[in-house]
Amino acid sequence: MYDEGYIYRGQRLVNYCTRDGTSFSDLEVVYEERNSLLYYIKYGPLVLATTRPETKFGDTAVAVHPKDKRYKQYIGKTISIETVLGPAEIMVIADTYVDPEFGTGVVKITPAHDFADFEVAQRHGLPLKQVIGFDGKMNDHAGKFSGMYAKKAREAIVEEMQKKGLIEKIDQDYTHRVALCYKCKTILEPLPKEQWFVKVEKLRDQAITAVKKGEIRIVPKNFETHYFQWLENLRDWNISRQTVWGIQIPAWHCNDCSERKTQNEKRKITTQNSKVDSNEAIKQSSNYGWIVTGGLKPKQCPVCGSTKLEQDADTFDTWFSSGQWPFVTLKTTRPGDFEKFYPTAVLETAYDILRAWVSRMVMLGLYTTGKPPFRDVLFHGIVNDPLGKKMSKSKGNVVNPLELVETYGADAVRFALIYGNATGQDQSLSYPKLEAARRFTNKVWNIGRFIEMKRLGKQAPVHSLKKLHMFAISKEDKVWIKKVDDLVAQVSAQIEKYQFNYATEALYEFVWHEFADTYIEDVKNRMDENASLVLLSLYVTLLKLLHPFMPFVTEAIYQTLFTPKTPLIIESWPKEE
Repeated sequence: MYDEGYIYRGQRLVNYCTRDGTSFSDLEVVYEERNSLLYYIKYGPLVLATTRPETKFGDTAVAVHPKDKRYKQYIGKTISIETVLGPAEIMVIADTYVDPEFGTGVVKITPAHDFADFEVAQRHGLPLKQVIGFDGKMNDHAGKFSGMYAKKAREAIVEEMQKKGLIEKIDQDYTHRVALCYKCKTILEPLPKEQWFVKVEKLRDQAITAVKKGEIRIVPKNFETHYFQWLENLRDWNISRQTVWGIQIPAWHCNDCSERKTQNEKRKITTQNSKVDSNEAIKQSSNYGWIVTGGLKPKQCPVCGSTKLEQDADTFDTWFSSGQWPFVTLKTTRPGDFEKFYPTAVLETAYDILRAWVSRMVMLGLYTTGKPPFRDVLFHGIVNDPLGKKMSKSKGNVVNPLELVETYGADAVRFALIYGNATGQDQSLSYPKLEAARRFTNKVWNIGRFIEMKRLGKQAPVHSLKKLHMFAISKEDKVWIKKVDDLVAQVSAQIEKYQFNYATEALYEFVWHEFADTYIEDVKNRMDENASLVLLSLYVTLLKLLHPFMPFVTEAIYQTLFTPKTPLIIESWPKEE
């Protein structure tokens, strides 16, 4: 990917946690609605609104919308402003990014501390001026406020600005989204850092096309919208992490190579190693002096021959590593496994990692193999506590599934989590439903006990429904063979569509209220060897239908009913003569 220009090293903004000391990609950011103060600050003849007055030392322009008549006279000019550190001058630019309806229609551009401002700066050629360090403290650009943590500095700066009359007003109830670290919930700082990035444009487009063309099917279909929205708005992917755990990045820096080579030298190297536009690569890249390998340390620098090589201390983003799972695992097992099993049939996972994992596997799978990593993506919902709240250790509402298994049985827990719950939808843990599933499990078991006790012709074979019509004598048995045959078609179709809740509901109703309550009661009064054969064959068919949802009890019943002990899951019908 590096050789083809899909990976580059660049100085760009990253989501940085000043507490954990690492950067994060966009998908690892947790957003939370919070109330903040909105400060209206005087910038010479202009007034602008901001929630972060402490970053004003990093402003390199102020911006207005190009069609905003209120500020047309200032566009392209430099205005004089007063700051808490003394007089200064700043350029006024025009950009369609500015919302004329927000605040006063004027915004400050702080490229080193805001992602949108960074993009504006790239378009207008504005410099980056970092005023908050990676330790979360103000740096020397903040003058007398340097060394203060950003939050404390904000209070001190606002107090001094008020003394100087530089704040017009403060709105008390401004609600906005705040980006938090998913690990410690610290407010993340957008900070400029040289990192390894994946250029996502072509990878993203291929991943979108694969779903639109039907090469990948997403179930439920409504999650396609989330998939498209995420990818369409995806920025270049930061894959560097300043953490101990992870795969160390196989890139070495030559300490003897000058990083200040001429643009012509950079152009030559970039063009040789890239299939993407060289000008774009040069603009974004800080690649020169870096040697990327397949993992082994190079003996010397290929440019200058130096042996003073130092490996990048960063590790790969988790999702960059795990995004390769579908093909890497198959390529490291037995010869032929990859060719046989890739693309895999179904990826079944929770919908909350659609962005984090599913999209990454699709992009990297298509790039590496030319094929999508799976044909179907099946999303399940999240099980919440009985009150509908998400389970968490801090809330103390976590339910141990092993305790549920101990109380209700594994099959009952499995069945209850599927029954009555649409595919991909969250659900609240229901103890009444668990109890109902436990009773149903007992019902299935007791039906088997009854059949074994009343069974005539202990060695009689079990027949398929097609062949069973030939053995059925009574009209009633023929009717029930047809009913079970219809149930097989219904449940099979629902399983093929991943509508597992409909399948379990149909099985529950039929097994309990029709097969047990009606058919068995009828058979009791006319039990002979023929009726026993039909009853047993129909029951085994029901066990097979129930087996995906209740594997343990159905297998135990089957092993009790028959010898030799062939597992139910691989048992096949006798060949038709």
